Amino acid sequence: MPESDTPMNGQHDAISEPVVTPALAALRAALDHLDEATDRASVMTSAAETAAATRALVDAIALHTFPPEPGTDDRGEQVVMTVYGVDLSIRRRTDGVYVHIDSSTMPDHLLPLIGEFNSTGESVYDTQENR
Repeated sequence: MPESDTPMNGQHDAISEPVVTPALAALRAALDHLDEATDRASVMTSAAETAAATRALVDAIALHTFPPEPGTDDRGEQVVMTVYGVDLSIRRRTDGVYVHIDSSTMPDHLLPLIGEFNSTGESVYDTQENR
């Protein structure tokens, strides 16, 4: 286990290198440049920067979608993003909005997976012991 991810008293004491924050900041800066562009050359350069920054953000969160599956209770596309090896999937169904969290590819050194819904208190959902 890398030293920076070594648990300390059961908790991870190291701060992870940011992945999404710089990608989001780059996209915001590119959009600002695009808004400020006044001539054709700067518009083209800013548009290329914006496209690259958008791709970097989409890649950073591994954002993808799936259409509703015929013959199921799906009533909307499924939107999935992945951060720290944890997939967060959200889709609309006939009985409401369904949220699925999959930590099966989460690196062991980041465990446990801890979650909370609607401020009802934290629960531990995945540990090294139950893998």
